Amino acid sequence: MKPEIKEKWLAALRSGDYKQGRGALKRILNGEVVYCCLGVLSDLYAKETGVAWVGEGGSSSTSFCLKIPHTNYKNYGIPAKAVQEWSGLFEAEGYGGTKGVIALNDMGFADFHAIADEIEKTL
Repeated sequence: MKPEIKEKWLAALRSGDYKQGRGALKRILNGEVVYCCLGVLSDLYAKETGVAWVGEGGSSSTSFCLKIPHTNYKNYGIPAKAVQEWSGLFEAEGYGGTKGVIALNDMGFADFHAIADEIEKTL
């Protein structure tokens, strides 16, 4: 993973600016915007590049993905390839490393501070 992106990601996870959610990069759940840990990384990319989030869903839950120009990519659980390349996360660690943070976020119910500690140690 690119060190400068890793530092931004760790700071964002620890900032308290993101409400944690599970099962999607970003979603509105009962009127509240929530992110998984990889959604925070995707949001950093969106803010840096100006790429917009687009959402689909029902009245009580809307999931979002990034609208990357010139792609039809619609994955609500894994960052877009552009985010992967920008961060270097998947290139450096492989998908197995990312499964670890997904598991911590979605199944281990670790909070963002604990996930940041794990990312700091392992990525």
